[in-house]
Amino acid sequence: MKQKVYIIVLNYNNWADTIACAESILANDYTNYQLIIVDNDSPDDSMTYIRQWAEGVLESWTPPSDPLRRCTFPPRQKPVDYIFHEEDESLEQACLHDHRVVLIQSRKNGGYSAGNNVGIRYAKARGDFDYLWILNNDTVIEKDALVKLVDFANRHEPRIGLIGTTLLFYDAPDKIQAFGAAFNRFIAVQKHYLSHETYSEKVVQAFDQKKLDYIIGASMLMTRRCIDKIGVMPEEYFIYFEEIDIATNCRRNGLDFAICTEAVVYHKESVAIKQENQNRSAFSDFYAMRNRVIVTQKYHTHLLPFVYGGLFLSMLLRLKRGDFESVKNIVRIMKTPPSKIQALEFTS
Repeated sequence: MKQKVYIIVLNYNNWADTIACAESILANDYTNYQLIIVDNDSPDDSMTYIRQWAEGVLESWTPPSDPLRRCTFPPRQKPVDYIFHEEDESLEQACLHDHRVVLIQSRKNGGYSAGNNVGIRYAKARGDFDYLWILNNDTVIEKDALVKLVDFANRHEPRIGLIGTTLLFYDAPDKIQAFGAAFNRFIAVQKHYLSHETYSEKVVQAFDQKKLDYIIGASMLMTRRCIDKIGVMPEEYFIYFEEIDIATNCRRNGLDFAICTEAVVYHKESVAIKQENQNRSAFSDFYAMRNRVIVTQKYHTHLLPFVYGGLFLSMLLRLKRGDFESVKNIVRIMKTPPSKIQALEFTS
């Protein structure tokens, strides 16, 4: 029997992309999976639209001119075999039934990890999973992506804990968004590998997986061994840097990670963040800066002076371009003791 995979997709104010993602998942070649869609307390009534899609009342639609229409069209037969739960319902009761799609309504937006953890805890309560695939809602997958991911995992167990995929830009599907990423611990900044390179077999074969510092969270397969060793996703970041924390934790627990280059996922990069907040650039900048301190305080405390030096340089750059909102937030971050930084939240 094929190993069981739970695919966890987190929605926030972006139900149209979520149902497009779900359509591509329903069309995939791997059969032993359940799709868990968690709505992270969206104020736009997203779950109503997602349920209407599952019932066949609302259709996912991709323009005929879209080069990736094949991933989502034609839509799968509806209604979908689904069940709806409120987050605060008993997990034991919720887990009594098998459905292809599980819809869970969260009543609090605790951030990216907290939302995904709702789905992870559901899978843990059922206890029948071999892998969890964390997948951004603004992605669509090639139909053979999960087959190739599971095959890759089988060939590299038990040392492997995390597996990423080839991430290509949805709007430019011949261009690489990322083949994993590097993380500079001294100033706590990251860099995507091969970003904007043309996707080709030659580029893939030349890539050195040993350079990987972490797997991009837009598409990240977690093994059962990984979950058993490191637990659920870290919730102190709200957004950004979770993947770095998870990868660091994996390696400290004797697990490795790699990219399954044959598995392809297309990412509508930054769509979710753009809709997160009206003052989105300041919002994103705040958490990117704050979380540099959090991850360093957690894993590399001796490097904090270098990280604060990097924050100071970042502040000067924003001051030069007249971004006074971000300057104000960086000053708040630098004035807050590292031990209290997790409690610091974005204010517009």
